[in-house]
Amino acid sequence: TDTTVTYDACDFGGNIVDGTVSRSGTEVDVALVFAQTDTDTSSDIEINGSLDVSPTAIVGYLDLKATLVTEGTKITSSLDGDFDIELSDGCAVGGEMEVHTTARSGAQSIDVWVKAEYGPSCGDVVVR
Repeated sequence: TDTTVTYDACDFGGNIVDGTVSRSGTEVDVALVFAQTDTDTSSDIEINGSLDVSPTAIVGYLDLKATLVTEGTKITSSLDGDFDIELSDGCAVGGEMEVHTTARSGAQSIDVWVKAEYGPSCGDVVVR
């Protein structure tokens, strides 16, 4: 439609894609799954998010989860982004962006958080 793209078992680079991308005004909602299965390997990537993108702000979230299973080994990872950024002339001048990522396989895992704080001037950013 004019505001929604729907994927229903679409082939994209060997992946099967299902889900939607919708827009209403400045808001974009995403709910997609990319899945692939070979003889001894399967993978899927899930993307979910809701972002309000306007000339003055980017607000919302975008999350990605990936799973790979091969020969009895399962690897999962995620990337979650939260956005509350103020814009002026296309440049971040206030607010923050926080990203959390994880990766796991068996008993091993890693967990990392990063936060960027913007402003008060264009180009000012502190990463924690």
